[in-house]
Amino acid sequence: TPTPTAAQLLSQQVSSQSTTPVVDTAKKEEEKKPAMIVAPQPIKIIQPAYPESAKKISAEGTVFVEVIVGKDGKVISAKVIKSLNSACDEAAIGAALKAIFKPGTSDGVPIEMKTTIPYRFKP
Repeated sequence: TPTPTAAQLLSQQVSSQSTTPVVDTAKKEEEKKPAMIVAPQPIKIIQPAYPESAKKISAEGTVFVEVIVGKDGKVISAKVIKSLNSACDEAAIGAALKAIFKPGTSDGVPIEMKTTIPYRFKP
């Protein structure tokens, strides 16, 4: 029987070895970076009138109103998150709905975003 050559032996060794896929674990350059978020900026904030019923009891304090600012900068909705009294709360909501903002953005694209407007009431 003929003796196998070195090339034949090498060929047999290579063909009998199992292959393992190579996985590149290095981070890819095209992975997304976190979005650049910019909050809405007030352009026009209306101060609500001090309600007559609040004057009678000398109510003083701040009502915090959370608003959702649309892509066009107009307030879509408003809700009181820190109340003073119902009359002041209603006045604050009414004023908040008339506010105008430069809309918030994500990577320069306008998006709907929440922000808070404080309204100070004092006699």
